[in-house]
Amino acid sequence: MRQINGSVGIALGIWTGLWAALHIYWAGFGYPEPLTTRALHILAFLPPAFLLFPATGRSSTDKPSVLDWLLAAASLLPPAYVYHYANEINLRIAQLDPVLPLHIVLGLALVALLLEAVRRAVAPALMIIAGIMVVYLFVCDYMPGFLQYRSFSTGEIVEGLYLSGNQGVFGFITGISATVVSAFIIFGAFIEGTGSGRLFMNLGTRAAGRYVGGAAKVGVVTSGLFGMISGSSTANVASVGSFTIPAMIRRGYTPTFAGGVEAAASTGGQIMPPIMGAAAFILAETTQTPYSHVIAAAALGAVLYFFSIYINVHYEARKLRLAGMRADELPTWRTVLRDAHLLLPLVTLVVLLHGHFSPNFAAFWSLVTMIAVASLRAHTRLGVKDFLAIVAKAGRAVITVALACTCANLVVTALTMTGMTLSFGSLVLSVSNGNLVVAGTLLMVVCLILGMGVPTSAAYVIAAAIGAPLLIQLGVPELAAHLFVLYFAVFAEVTPPVAVASYTAAAIAKANPMKTGLQAFRLATGGIIVGYNYLFSQALLLEEGWLAAVSHFTMNLAGLTLIAGAISGHFSATVTKPVRVIALATGISACLLHDVPITYRVMAVVALLAAIYGWQRRQARRSDVLPLVEERDTGR
Repeated sequence: MRQINGSVGIALGIWTGLWAALHIYWAGFGYPEPLTTRALHILAFLPPAFLLFPATGRSSTDKPSVLDWLLAAASLLPPAYVYHYANEINLRIAQLDPVLPLHIVLGLALVALLLEAVRRAVAPALMIIAGIMVVYLFVCDYMPGFLQYRSFSTGEIVEGLYLSGNQGVFGFITGISATVVSAFIIFGAFIEGTGSGRLFMNLGTRAAGRYVGGAAKVGVVTSGLFGMISGSSTANVASVGSFTIPAMIRRGYTPTFAGGVEAAASTGGQIMPPIMGAAAFILAETTQTPYSHVIAAAALGAVLYFFSIYINVHYEARKLRLAGMRADELPTWRTVLRDAHLLLPLVTLVVLLHGHFSPNFAAFWSLVTMIAVASLRAHTRLGVKDFLAIVAKAGRAVITVALACTCANLVVTALTMTGMTLSFGSLVLSVSNGNLVVAGTLLMVVCLILGMGVPTSAAYVIAAAIGAPLLIQLGVPELAAHLFVLYFAVFAEVTPPVAVASYTAAAIAKANPMKTGLQAFRLATGGIIVGYNYLFSQALLLEEGWLAAVSHFTMNLAGLTLIAGAISGHFSATVTKPVRVIALATGISACLLHDVPITYRVMAVVALLAAIYGWQRRQARRSDVLPLVEERDTGR
């Protein structure tokens, strides 16, 4: 993003800040009718993308070019037309009312401008996927096999992409971005701006720093806490990782492992209630599930994911004989409690969501609470300049999400118009022969591929459009099917060869990006296990009663412990390869073989863990144990 100063920078700050303020006002006091809201949303956040994001690496980094200004001006016209004629467009009868030449010009121009803005501000990969799908609409009658579909006229394509309030550029995903997602992004900007990041860092350090390998455990806990409100893997890595990664390296972890820990933990923020990420709001709207139900269903899985990373870190620290942080390095509880009042907005959020208020309304009053409680203490109180800076920053943060969601609408519309979702489902059913494990694995691969370099929200939308109906057809409940897709859309950010969160962490750690990505993927194994759990059991979703939930949660804790020890090759001491293979197979089986009674699985895991630890304790008595290392000077 360009750093633009002077009058142009001030004007852009005013533009994004005013639109952010209008979006949060809508969240509290009501929105215009849907098409009007979506048109104004695009009108607000598409033009600044051309001014704030350079076209190429050789473009100016501090001022827009003449072409940028022309593109920004041109991008005002198509949404402005829809806003002005929203009533007439809402009353149109598709395929009966004529599509005027002006509609075709404006519609095609908006699609082209949107693709260029996405290339600059979001991800070239998403632009390529959406561009291919738009071109496919024009040539689908020439395609072979299951890709072939009837021909569309240019008017029909423009009608679907531009003149429909239910799909295309102004479809429901754009509506979610304009309402719920924008409100939470603005709320998150205020949480960060008032010092909650400091609170989470101090709390994580105090809670986990004194234990074995404490620096990495601090990273896991802090990233989980911060991720609850940031909703962005890359932003989480950049903010929290700048502190935790160097601390891990100083303590003796390798740079690749330190980067992998931070990338995996930061990515988990998108599945950690109460805020999660933008994709979770889209999931709630798509499935027509109250958001309070979504976060309740996701809670146990998120805890299991972070436990998996935590236990992996523990075994790695034991293997490297790394001690915890010294007492004088830990913040006091008094220091932590200085910022404790900043937790009240999160309490407000949870209470309102539990009371079945809409998420955007809950975000509005949580923001009001945040401003009020921040003013109670001098070190968190916002001055006028601070307030205006946060509002402008929040508006800039909305740009990339708005563009990603709007672009995802293009892909979903093309898939729907051409019947590609049905064709893909039939193809997967044919290949898998109706086997849920095979179908789930194929869909997992699709999610990971779609998510390479593509924002999670867009990857989830596209994958859910083609994959969730297939899983539902195979008997998976709707919410479980969508959570499965969400998990693997999220984990694409740490999956090589294109893993944005891992690459960001690698840059901070000065480590090999690919090796860092592999470490992050290894540490995210728990998420894969949890994701597959959703296919076969509703217990973790709290749909089978508390007894079943506690039983399956405990079973997964034990299984993930075995898997972590097997992957690291260390429990209380190093284990041989045969033992690692047995532990890995037992752990995976215990978590996923739902046809086997849970009692038998628990017995198998407990017996194996007892055997491993008993044998290793006996071996330890026969040899001297080296002391833990308090700190290693790595020269960094």
